[in-house]
Amino acid sequence: MSEIKTKQKLNELSDHELKILKYLGEIDGTTEEKEKHLMKQGIFDEYKQIHKDYASLIDDENFGLEALKRALFIQWIGHLEPSCFTGIESEYKTDKEYYIGIDRNAELKIVEKLNFLVKENKLDAELKWMFEYYSGWDWLFDSTKFGHLYYLNNLIKENKFHNRTPEFEKINIKTMENRGQMGEYLKSIIEKS
Repeated sequence: MSEIKTKQKLNELSDHELKILKYLGEIDGTTEEKEKHLMKQGIFDEYKQIHKDYASLIDDENFGLEALKRALFIQWIGHLEPSCFTGIESEYKTDKEYYIGIDRNAELKIVEKLNFLVKENKLDAELKWMFEYYSGWDWLFDSTKFGHLYYLNNLIKENKFHNRTPEFEKINIKTMENRGQMGEYLKSIIEKS
C-alpha cells in the first residue's frame, strides 16, 4: 500500500471510530439494553473489523507504528471499559475468563510486533509511555497467551513495580487529533488532569 493510501486508510479508520463513539453517546437505556442494541446494529462487528484493519497496517514503514498504537489501545480499552462505552464487545465467560470481541490472529500479530519492537529497541517515546502504562494490567499481556514472547515479557517484568500513574504531561494534546478512540480518550484524560 502506498504512503498516501495508508494515511488515507488511517484517517478512514479514525473517522469510523469517531462515528461509532458519537453513536454510542446517542443510545439510551441500561448497560445491558445498550449492549443488546449495539450487537443487533452490528457495531461490535464493525469494531472487530476496525481492529483487524489496524493490524493489517502495522508493518507499514511510515504509519505502522501509529496503526500499532491504535490497535493496542483497542485491546486495552476493550478490556477496561464496558462495551456500551467503547463499541468493542466484551463479556465475562467466568470469573477468570474475559473475552473481548477482537480477532485473535490480529491480537497476536499486534503483540508479536510489539515484542519485535522491544527486541529491536524501536519503541518511540509515545509507545513506550503507553506500554509502561498498559503493562500494569496483567490481562492485557496475558502470559497464558503471550508467555512465549521473551522480549515483551522481560520488559513487563522490568515495569511490574513502576508507578502506573500516567504522566499525561508527556503527551501533547495537539497530537491526539484524528487518532480514533485512542485520541479522544487521551484528550479527555489530559483535559481533566
